[in-house]
Amino acid sequence: EWQARAGLFAALGAIARLARRAGGDSNDDDGGDGSDDSIVGSMAREACAALASSLGSEAQRDVKERITDALGAWLTHLPGTLPSDVADALKGGIKDGKDGHGKHCLRVLVSAIAANGGVGGGAGHD
Repeated sequence: EWQARAGLFAALGAIARLARRAGGDSNDDDGGDGSDDSIVGSMAREACAALASSLGSEAQRDVKERITDALGAWLTHLPGTLPSDVADALKGGIKDGKDGHGKHCLRVLVSAIAANGGVGGGAGHD
């Protein structure tokens, strides 16, 4: 059962990476900050909310890593700042020192901010 969940979350991450490739650097409507205010941006909002919720409730380490990877991929498309539910989920993951998951969450967050500077501005205050 957990392998199916892991596969689903890996697929969600792959979709986000394909959306980036299809639009080049991001999309023409990114305002220069790497975010995406189009339909991909709307999808990113929904995906980030769902992934943040899943991250908080998942117990299996491999699945948590796939969720975190997918969340990081969608954060590169997120218009605006980091929503508080996503910030809380990542904060919980960073505090979770088991099996290196905290470091993984931190790396993913830093990479997302580097790719989409808007995510870091006012993080957690939506």
